[in-house]
Amino acid sequence: MPLCVYCGQEKPAEQFSREHVIPRAIGGNLRPYNPFTLNQVCKRCNSICGAYIDGPFVKNWLTQNYRAEIAKKYVNINSNPILPLIYCGPVNGLVYKEKICELWLGPTGDTIYHFHEPYPEEPDVPPMVGIPTYARNDQIDHGFAFLFVRSNNPVWHPASCIPLMNNSNNLLYF
Repeated sequence: MPLCVYCGQEKPAEQFSREHVIPRAIGGNLRPYNPFTLNQVCKRCNSICGAYIDGPFVKNWLTQNYRAEIAKKYVNINSNPILPLIYCGPVNGLVYKEKICELWLGPTGDTIYHFHEPYPEEPDVPPMVGIPTYARNDQIDHGFAFLFVRSNNPVWHPASCIPLMNNSNNLLYF
């Protein structure tokens, strides 16, 4: 039986998965061959690594906002792109019932106010932009958002609205 390089336990081969040492979200998806992957990592260790190591790095403020800025330089607006939003942080003093408010900026300076219940926190895990990778679905309140579109060019409007769609592809609010 193979040995997991992270936990050191022997496990059946079907309990192993491909570990991207450099997360795919920041370029760890080289093709046709990616030298930065491991096959000797069990699914449990891979999931824990994604939730508590890769996730906080990929979803930290600097990485997330850099990706949002760089995306605008290379976008083809005619291809209906989905562009990342820039996270500005919580808006102190702006609350609705038990919901906090976070401020985001869209690709043309659009202002998005996202109201939701506070996300669960884990000790010793740095804060993340958006939903924490370790949170379960039943712990998340997707809340609602108000979108104030800045661009008068309607070609840009879908790039501002699409990130606000929830799992059922319905706009929350705008």
